[in-house]
Amino acid sequence: MTKIHMIFSIFSLLAIGECTRAESVVARLNHANWDAALSSLKEHGDLITEASPIWYRLNAEGVLEKIPEAKINDPRLLSILALCNAGEQVVVKIEKPGEAKEYVRPKPKIMLRPVVSVASAEKFGKAQALAIAAMALASGDDPSMLNGYGGIDLAFEDLHVADIETFMAALEDLAMTLRDSERSLSVSLSVRPSGTDQAAATETLARIASVADSVRLVADDGSKDQAVSTVDPEQARKRLKETAKAVPAAKLFQGISLEKQGRKLDALSIKPDLDAGREAGVAGFFFSSLGNEDPKIWGLLKPNKAEQ
Repeated sequence: MTKIHMIFSIFSLLAIGECTRAESVVARLNHANWDAALSSLKEHGDLITEASPIWYRLNAEGVLEKIPEAKINDPRLLSILALCNAGEQVVVKIEKPGEAKEYVRPKPKIMLRPVVSVASAEKFGKAQALAIAAMALASGDDPSMLNGYGGIDLAFEDLHVADIETFMAALEDLAMTLRDSERSLSVSLSVRPSGTDQAAATETLARIASVADSVRLVADDGSKDQAVSTVDPEQARKRLKETAKAVPAAKLFQGISLEKQGRKLDALSIKPDLDAGREAGVAGFFFSSLGNEDPKIWGLLKPNKAEQ
């Protein structure tokens, strides 16, 4: 293949990426079902772009600590990531009117982005930002890890802050420090922040999105006290449309509920949320607890192999 043909092939692949790329999934790994999460990651690593194990938290005093029961830097997880990121290649067949070509491309890489759970946003300030950044940078010194953590997912359980300016300054410090070391910041939030009016919640969300490299919306349809049922398609679209006013689609990862009241939601129940996300053009989908999903959901995400 000549250089010109090689360049043409690359640009041809990029130009038709919308038709051929696998949908991006960021997945949280919980220690409560660790083995199932690892099994799912290994089987579906071609779709998962980020693995986020819940390893750290800010305690009630605002001190960063390891979660005691968490399997931090588990060799099994690192082994799976190393295998998925080993440069394996896949053949992609592109069919256009009058021609059919095949291209070889590397499998998608999976970033290791641990979760730092923050129970109270009031406890997050500049000192906490420095501690979290230092932890992320130190991960690169671990010889068992390739380049350490690729970023941090800062997961807020609430956004009640008395001083939003101080909060935002700390968030900016963390984001800038991570970027200086070629890492990135993701922020996970509830779709419907409680205790605030809609206008204030939208403004806060917009400011966070302007600082973070990506925003993950934890799925919450407000029906935890109801029986398991399918999601209303119109409700899913309306919820996402409101969120999109504050978060650019290129940064937005839509939360997908995989279970409710301890029961798995089947693929049919999840499909309306997936369809709403596609219509909104979100960057990808966020599975809040990998390993708890109905296996059939992956069939809704993967391209039909017969058509590749």
